[in-house]
Amino acid sequence: PDGGIQPLDPAVFGLEGEKPGQLYNPAWSPDGRQLAWLWGTEAGSRLVVFDLVRRTATAVLTWQPAQSGALPPSPVWSMDGKWLAIETRANNEGQSGLWVLPADGTLARLHVPTGREPVWLNPSQLIYADVDENMNGDIKLFDLNYGERGVLDLPAGSTMLLTSLY
Repeated sequence: PDGGIQPLDPAVFGLEGEKPGQLYNPAWSPDGRQLAWLWGTEAGSRLVVFDLVRRTATAVLTWQPAQSGALPPSPVWSMDGKWLAIETRANNEGQSGLWVLPADGTLARLHVPTGREPVWLNPSQLIYADVDENMNGDIKLFDLNYGERGVLDLPAGSTMLLTSLY
């Protein structure tokens, strides 16, 4: 981020022949060495992590986006830069929802089709809203070491404001 404006040439990152239809919603890793982009093409959307030091790119997740007319939320890095949480809306319900994925592109740790609004509490714990189509639901806690930890009890009379318009 301190290097100023620089063009992003996918060929430099080993993506020869790839022509991005759109690069959007970038998210810098906490150490500034990686940049996660949403990459939309005619073939679908991908979450791609560009390692700016190694000059490599890794497709972390691919899906066929639903046509909603709005950009999806940006990916959210864990504090240690090892994990990404992303909310997708896809044509296929099996691809929609909240995903928690290692930034290196290995297997997803969590997929909640009705999950929204991820917030990292620390490098291994994430809270998110698990909601229905009317936006009713619970705030849940997910721990990377132990899995789903259940509903997060909020103090009586409190609510969670969901900010996404997606």
